[in-house]
Amino acid sequence: MKRTLLTLICLSFLVLVHAAPVGAALYRGQVTGYAGDFAEVDVMLLSADTLETVHPNEAGRFAFRGVAPGDYAIKVSAPGYRTSPARLVTIPAGRRRHEFRLEPVAPNPFVFHWEEDQSVAGHEYAAHVNQPVEVEFLDETVAVADPSAAARLRHAYNVLLVDSAAGSWSQEHAYRLWETMRAIPQEVRRPDREQTLPASRWLVSEAEIENDINLVSHADGSRTVTIAAAAFVNAAPRVATVDGKRGIWHSRRLHHALVRYVTDNGRNRKAAEKILEKRFGVMIDTDVPDYELLTAETTAEGSSAFQRFHDEELVHLLTALEEMPSGMHKVPGLRYLVRRRDGVSHPLYPAAPAVAWTGAGYIEFMSTAFGQTSLQGIHHLIIHEKAHFLWDHLFADALQAAWITLGGWYEDAESPTGWYTTQTTQFVSAYAHGVNPEEDMAESIAAFILNPDKLKSRAPDKYVFIRDRIMQGDIYLSQIRADLTFEVYNLYPDYVFPGKIRRVDIRVHGGPNEDKDVEVEIELHALDAAAQGAKKAHTRIYSDLGTYFDMWLYPVDAKGNRIKEGLVLRGAYMLGKDVRAGYWVPGQIEITDSVGNARFERANDFGWKLYVDNPAEDYTAPTYVEGTAALTVGRATREGRAVQVIRATWQVDEDGDLAECLASIDIKKRNFDSLYARGHATGDECRAEFVMPDYMPSSVYALVEIWMEDEALNASIYRFNRKERAGLRVELVTPTPDTKAPRVEINHIEISATPTIPDAPNGETVVTIRYRVKDDISGHVKTEFGLRDPQGIIHGIRAYRKDHRLLFPPPGSLEQTWHSVTHILPPGSAPGTWGLAEMEVSDRARNVRRYKFTEVIHFEVD
Repeated sequence: MKRTLLTLICLSFLVLVHAAPVGAALYRGQVTGYAGDFAEVDVMLLSADTLETVHPNEAGRFAFRGVAPGDYAIKVSAPGYRTSPARLVTIPAGRRRHEFRLEPVAPNPFVFHWEEDQSVAGHEYAAHVNQPVEVEFLDETVAVADPSAAARLRHAYNVLLVDSAAGSWSQEHAYRLWETMRAIPQEVRRPDREQTLPASRWLVSEAEIENDINLVSHADGSRTVTIAAAAFVNAAPRVATVDGKRGIWHSRRLHHALVRYVTDNGRNRKAAEKILEKRFGVMIDTDVPDYELLTAETTAEGSSAFQRFHDEELVHLLTALEEMPSGMHKVPGLRYLVRRRDGVSHPLYPAAPAVAWTGAGYIEFMSTAFGQTSLQGIHHLIIHEKAHFLWDHLFADALQAAWITLGGWYEDAESPTGWYTTQTTQFVSAYAHGVNPEEDMAESIAAFILNPDKLKSRAPDKYVFIRDRIMQGDIYLSQIRADLTFEVYNLYPDYVFPGKIRRVDIRVHGGPNEDKDVEVEIELHALDAAAQGAKKAHTRIYSDLGTYFDMWLYPVDAKGNRIKEGLVLRGAYMLGKDVRAGYWVPGQIEITDSVGNARFERANDFGWKLYVDNPAEDYTAPTYVEGTAALTVGRATREGRAVQVIRATWQVDEDGDLAECLASIDIKKRNFDSLYARGHATGDECRAEFVMPDYMPSSVYALVEIWMEDEALNASIYRFNRKERAGLRVELVTPTPDTKAPRVEINHIEISATPTIPDAPNGETVVTIRYRVKDDISGHVKTEFGLRDPQGIIHGIRAYRKDHRLLFPPPGSLEQTWHSVTHILPPGSAPGTWGLAEMEVSDRARNVRRYKFTEVIHFEVD
C-alpha cells in the first residue's frame, strides 16, 4: 500500500506572525511629535522570526519593504520621549499610514518607565541625556548605548555596547543580550564593590559571523566582541500559537554565542565548568576525584585512560545540553562527563563513540565522538547519551511500556540485543531499529530536538508520543539560514519506503579447503515496482564467534546488469578458507532508495541460512607480543621532496596470515586529535607509517593503540598503558606547522537549483553551490555539504579539489578562490524548501572547520 508521509506544521502566531509568506508587502507609518534628529529614532518591526530597525526621514515617515504578510508588532523609541507600548499591525495594511506619536519627557527630574508589552523587552522611556555616556576603552573614548539594559550590562559585566558603521544597538537588542547573559552562570560584579571585571566593547553586525560571534583579545585583558544581529531575532520569547496551542517561541542561538564569549571559545575551563555544574548539575574530567572508584563497576580504569576535553568539545557539550528543555537540564543520576584519551577506543565497545553508564552516573566520550562526525551528529550524540538517564531515572514503567508497545518491540532471547521489533520503517536511524527500545527512544528524543522533520516523516506516532508524553506539548523546529535555501519542484514525489524482503537466495561456492565465494540476492515485495524499489542494501554478517564482514547489495535487471533502482538486489563477498566454519547470520539489513527512504529488517523478518564448510578454520585472533612495539622518526622522499616519517612497528603472534594492521598516535598538543595510519604486515610484523610533511604540528607523538586482523577476520586491539606509552614517544619538529583549519567566507556562499524538466518537474534538480575558501599553509583539499530536505533527511555531498591527492599544495593553490560544486538530486526528491544545513572544510594537515547553518527553535506551550 502506497503511503505518503507529509506532516505539515501550520504556524498561527497569536500576536506576532500567523501567515505563511505569500509575497513581499509594504508597511508605511509616520512618527509625529518629535523635535530632534529623526536619525536618533528607532522604529522596530518585531515577529517570531523578524527584528528589523529603520529610521524615519526628516518628515518622520518610515517604511518596511519586502515584508512577508502577517501580524507584527511595531515599536518606536527615541531619547527623551515616551510612546505607547508596541502596536499590533497586520501587513499589508493597504494605503493607510499609521501614526506613532511621541511625547517629550522633562529632563528634570530624570524619570524612567518600563511596562510590559508584546515585545517582551517591554517599552521604556527616559529623559534625554544631552551627552552620551563615555567610557575609556583601549585609550579611546567611545560612546556607549544607553537603554536601561545596556546600563545593567555595563554595571554587572563591564560590557560596553558601542554603535558602529556595521550596526547600532537598539533597546530590544540590549534587552535580549542582558536577559541571555543573566541566564549563563558566570562571574558578576558585586553591586557593593568596585568594578573588577575586564572591559569588553561590543559591536553588532548585520553580516553573518562564524558561530555568530567574533572575539578579539587585547594586551590589557579587555576584548572587542562583534556579534551577529541575526542571533538576536529569536532570542526573546514570543507569544505564539502552533497547531492551535498557545505558547512561547524562542531559540538558544544567542545563548550559544554568549557561551563562547563567557568561556572564551572553551579556553576558559573554569568558566565552562561553572556553567556545566550550575546549569546542568555535572562535572568534568579534572573534577573527578577518583577514576578508579567511578569506573569500579564498569571498566575498572584509572585516570591514565582519560584526558581533558578539548576546547571546542566543551562548547559542543554546553551547546547541545542547552537545547534540551529546561526541565531536563539537571537529570537525576548524571554526575560526570568524561573524555577517554585521544586515539583510544572503548575497551568494551570498540566501535562506540560514547557510552552512558546510568548506574555509575557518568557519560564517557571517545575522540571519535567529536572528530569523525558532523556538527549535527556531535550534538545528536550528546543528547542521545543524556536521554539514557531520562529512561533509567525519570521515565515511569508505564511510559516505558507504552513506548515498547508503540515501537512493536518484544523480548527475544535469541536476539543478540535481547530485543526484536515487528516494525521495519518507523525509525529515525538503523541504530534505533537495530538494538532495543531504549536506544530507539534516545535516538528519537535527539531527533525530536535537533531534526524534528525527520522524526515526523519517519515515525509520526513516535513524534506525537514524545511531544505529548515527554515534552508536555512543547515542540522544536529547525530553521536553515534563509539565503542558503532553495526550492525543489516535483509533481510525483517519492515518499514510499522500499518494499519488504520477500525472497532471499544465498549461494556459497567453494570446496571444504577452498576460499568461498558468497553471493546473496534479495527480492523486495512491491505493489508498485517503480515506487518501492531500492538503490542499495547493506548488512553486516556475523559468525558465532562475532567475526564479521560487510556486504553491499545493488539492484540488477533480469540479465544481471547493474541498474539505478530495482526490486532485485545482489551482493558478493570472498571469504577465505580459514574463516570460522558454521552458520553466519545478518545483524540487520538496511534498504534505501535514491531519495533516502529506508526500511530496516532483521533476522526474524525473513528467512536466512548461510553455512561455511571450513575444516581448516582459524578462530584465534592475532595478539600483540608485549614489549616489541617501537616508534621511530625517519626520512623519506615524497613528490621529490624530503619529509619526516613516524614509523610504528610491532610483533604479532598469529597462527595464520595477517591481513591488516592499524595504529593510532596521540599528539601531545592541545586541541589536536590523534592520527591513524593503516599499516601492512610482513610475516609476523606490522608496520604503520605516518608521513609528516613540514606542515604537520611540532609536538611529542605517542603510540596509544594498535589493531590487528588476520585473513580469517579475527581481530584484536591492544591499548598501551601509561608506562608503555612513556617508552613509545618521539618528538617531531617542523618548520611551518599548520594549526589552522581552512576558512569559508560564510557571507559569500551561493546556492541555486534548477529542475531538469521545468515543464513537468519530477524532483530531479541541478543544485549548484559556490563558495570561497582559503587555507594558509597546507592547502584546502576537501569540502563536505549536508543538504536537508523537507522530510528531514540529510543528503551528503563530498567535493575534492583536483589536487587533493598531492602531498604538497601546488603553486597558487593557497589563494582565496571561488569553488563551484554541482550535484543532481534524483527523480522523486521531496518537493518544497531544501537548504544547506552544514558545511565542513579540511586541509592536508587534517585541520577541520565545521559550519552549521541551522537554528533550533523552541516552542513551549502555556
